[in-house]
Amino acid sequence: MSFLPNDGDIILDAVLTDEGRRRMAGGAGQKKFSIDMYSFADDEINYELYNHENATAYKDLNILKTPVLEAITDNGSALKHKLVTLASNKDYLYLPNIRVRQSSESGVDRGLPFAADPHSNRYVVLTTGDGGAYDQVSGSWPVAGFIKGASAVDAANTVIVIDQGIVSSTAGLYSKKLPSELEEDTYIIQIDDRFGTIVDPNGDVADKSYVDDDYIATYVLPKETAHWQPRPSKKLSSEHQGPRGDRFWFSIIASDNLATSAAYYTEFGNTLTSVFPNGAGGLGIDTIVRVDGWKTGMSLDIPIRFLAHAGLT
Repeated sequence: MSFLPNDGDIILDAVLTDEGRRRMAGGAGQKKFSIDMYSFADDEINYELYNHENATAYKDLNILKTPVLEAITDNGSALKHKLVTLASNKDYLYLPNIRVRQSSESGVDRGLPFAADPHSNRYVVLTTGDGGAYDQVSGSWPVAGFIKGASAVDAANTVIVIDQGIVSSTAGLYSKKLPSELEEDTYIIQIDDRFGTIVDPNGDVADKSYVDDDYIATYVLPKETAHWQPRPSKKLSSEHQGPRGDRFWFSIIASDNLATSAAYYTEFGNTLTSVFPNGAGGLGIDTIVRVDGWKTGMSLDIPIRFLAHAGLT
């Protein structure tokens, strides 16, 4: 990664990502390459540099002097913080965000707390079933933050819940719905396809949109899928005390590679001590699952640990 000097006019610095070049190079049978949509982002901007005490012409001077990131080809690193266009006649004082619901409630208002130490506020996906990692938690189940990820049916019983809304109640009551242009209706989930797969609360495996050259699988999940629920109606059923949008939930199962072999743990992970409730050690791989809003650009990185029993070979 490098920077472009910001001491003159930069008209356009554009490159195709690795995925874009792959599609453009596609041979017979591939659809003709065309650019249908594009996005802007402000990844390099630090808005804390805005100084409201300066004269009008200089309030944002330090921001304007900030070097611009050179266009990069790694689609997994580009455009982390996308810009959105909102109605020009609306003066919004607050914008929504998305948060993981970490409540221990059950039912429609359920959540999933992060796992406790030594997992450092992650979700833990157990990769081997009966006779493996499941046996290490059998006497303690359910364990906060743990997902039984050896099968889709098992994983569907423990879901990760994503709420959207405005945190501050001064933006309006929690019983109100977000304005349509601020409410997300499609989420994009990205996960390393070598490690895991997304499933819905019914135990069905979600359809992948594509897997890029870095093995990152992308899932585009609109409201027509089983991943959505109506927005929470009770005051304490969400951290968002202002207007809310609909709730989104999903779970994760481990790949066959993680369930049947220790090879990936050796290459990408570590041998861990005292990581199960019974004090047993195991094999772990730490990664993230990224959730992005299709319409709003809201984003969230969720830490995940894939965990197998120590006897896996």
